[in-house]
Amino acid sequence: MSNALDKLLVLAAPDPNAAKKEVFLAMYNDAAGHLMDLVKCTPDNKSDLMDEQEMWIAQWEKVMHLYSQLQHDSG
Repeated sequence: MSNALDKLLVLAAPDPNAAKKEVFLAMYNDAAGHLMDLVKCTPDNKSDLMDEQEMWIAQWEKVMHLYSQLQHDSG
């Protein structure tokens, strides 16, 4: 009797692994969508890429300069 009841409970209860799989699949699809959006916004020629690189380097230099000033002031 308990064997039949166990089978019935298994059929009635949702599979937790299936739910986890759906969550991971949704997270993957969301991340893949964001990645595709980034790829679509990437410049497609060398000149644009070089301009963007120079912009990022300039921003990085500003941040590092401010960081070094903070380190010097606090030390």
